[in-house]
Amino acid sequence: ATMFGTNGKRTDFFGCAFDSKNNLYVLGQTDTAFVPKFTGTQYTQGFGGGVWDGVFLKFDTANVYQYGTYLGGPNSDYFVSGAIAIDTFGDIWVCGYNEGGYYAPIVAIGSSLDQATYGGGLSCGIITVFDPLSLNVIWSTYYGTNSSVTFNGITGLPNGDMCFVGEVNSNGATQLTTVNPGSFYDQSWSSSTDCFLLDINNLFVATWVTYYGGSLYDIPAAIAQYNGNYLYITGYT
Repeated sequence: ATMFGTNGKRTDFFGCAFDSKNNLYVLGQTDTAFVPKFTGTQYTQGFGGGVWDGVFLKFDTANVYQYGTYLGGPNSDYFVSGAIAIDTFGDIWVCGYNEGGYYAPIVAIGSSLDQATYGGGLSCGIITVFDPLSLNVIWSTYYGTNSSVTFNGITGLPNGDMCFVGEVNSNGATQLTTVNPGSFYDQSWSSSTDCFLLDINNLFVATWVTYYGGSLYDIPAAIAQYNGNYLYITGYT
């Protein structure tokens, strides 16, 4: 066991994941500039400001600190849900949400999901993917339009897809209603706050998205898959 942070300031870690070589990746957020970082070829950035910035760290199998960077810009960037997972190719996915724009990094790759600008509303979802060897950013994007969107969890599927769970307080998730509309379980935002599910394949293309909720508040907390056939989500209503 260890502590990682600076006296008098707050640093919270909410998620972790192991790769196939048993390296540990940790995701959290902090309100201060303290994270030591390597300045080689890996992606690194300093503390962006705002109330919170994301923190992404790597430890080796001997629990020795290997790498760290902030994620975020001058506004607030939240990773409270601890949404981090590794896909079948070893890429590391993290997700959370931003308030007010200016999230960094943003890396477009020509995907239909590329969204370089803040979508509006009180918050906008964010997804960032790291290469496990170079620790550079493969892809990073906003997700959400004219609504408040947050990501609360992520899980990898055996076929290489990544499935996300989040919440939306208006019709923001309908930005993908033209993608395989026949696969929607629920195409209609109910009211207040709805849960939504989003599946992205290994080409960074959305294969399906759906709302899930009733007429009041439905807040997801976590997601997991079983045997590639079932998705389990937990939360409260």
